[in-house]
Order: sequence, then C-alpha cells, then structure tokens
Amino acid sequence: MKRISIKDNVWSLIFNGKEISKSEDKTLNVVIVGATEHISRIYYTSEYNHNDQRKPDCYSVDGAKPHHSVQNAQSLTCIGCNQNIKGSGTGSSKACKFQQRIAVVLAGDIEGNVYALNIPSKSIFGEGELKKWPLQAYCKKLASNGAPITSVVTEMCLHKDSFGSRITFQPTKILNDDEFKKALKQSESIATKEAIDVSFETHVDENNLDIVSKENFINVARAMGMIADI
Repeated sequence: MKRISIKDNVWSLIFNGKEISKSEDKTLNVVIVGATEHISRIYYTSEYNHNDQRKPDCYSVDGAKPHHSVQNAQSLTCIGCNQNIKGSGTGSSKACKFQQRIAVVLAGDIEGNVYALNIPSKSIFGEGELKKWPLQAYCKKLASNGAPITSVVTEMCLHKDSFGSRITFQPTKILNDDEFKKALKQSESIATKEAIDVSFETHVDENNLDIVSKENFINVARAMGMIADI
C-alpha cells in the first residue's frame, strides 16, 4: 500500500513500509478522492512504533464495536470500554485513539498514485479557524458552499504542538472539468477502495503460498496474522 506519513511533523511518502520520499514543506496540496464512512478506533497495549507492522490489539471500523477479526477485544462496545476513558493513555489522553482514513492524490498528478493517510483525532474534531480547519469542519464548510470535496485542491498544513502533529485543511483551487473527471475516476478506483480499507484483514491467495519465495513468505506471515499492511 502507498501511504502518507506525518511522523516527526514531516510529510513522507511510504510504499510497502519504506520511505520513498519526504518533504520539509509544511503544506501538501492534494485532491481527496475517498474517505472512510466512519471514524474508526485503534488500540495498542504497548506504545505503537511507526516502523513496526504489527496489527493493533483491538480496533473498530465503525467506532461503535470491535471488529469481528479482533482476537483480544477490550470490550463489547467502544463507548463502554476502559480504554475509552480519559487517563487510560498517556497523561489525560485515551489509550484507544480515534482516526479517519482518507485517500488522496497529489494535486500535480491527479491520475497518478493514490495514497492512504490516517487523520488523527486532533485533526478531525473541533471548529478550527479561518483557513485552518480540522477535517470535519472543512468538509462541512465545503458542503455549505455546494462543493464536493473531490472538486477542489486541498492544502493540508502540518502544525506541531505539545500534543504532537496535527493537520489543518483549506481549499486552494477549484478543479477544471477535465481535472474533476480524472478525480472522480480515481474516487471509483480499486486503489482508492484499498486505501480506505481499515479492517486489517488480510486477503491472500492460499494456493500461492510457496515460502521459498521471499514475497510469498511475507504472504504466509500476513495470512497467519503476524504482520499487516498499515
């Protein structure tokens, strides 16, 4: 999977877990071509490391209950979970984190690669301020003006504070008809559907698991739940 990381408050393009490029510029212009329907939740029993590929210990796709594939569910429901209480995480934070996955293409390469980007909770909620909106407020702002989110170039800006990195959003350009058609095509692509899949379920061809091949050995590990694409 191709994805964008904001580790260390820097935009990094990641492919198969390896960084292929990064930018020190705090802004990145993209077109948002997909997003998960729900705000999901993710929980690790120990501190998560961006470099490891382990599955979360518990997670929810719909933000209401653990996914059926979770083997160590922390509760029957998210709202009643001890990991959803302030102070269960570092300081006054919650151990179980909100996030929303979006799929984007670079504004200068609309027909190019689709990247997954996990938006952390502090970049989702709140009212924000002029031209510095969190994701939900930004989507509402566009909707109030009758503009589909796929019809504009979105500037994502990184900010750093004592709570870590956060992203704000603002529109910078309306796509022309040709660009909009390309963006719509991307929004319906398999790559976009895969980018916003937050289920952590692994789909591999069980008839092609020859572990002599390094690639197939990785497939075996995924099939056994040892690693996951994140």
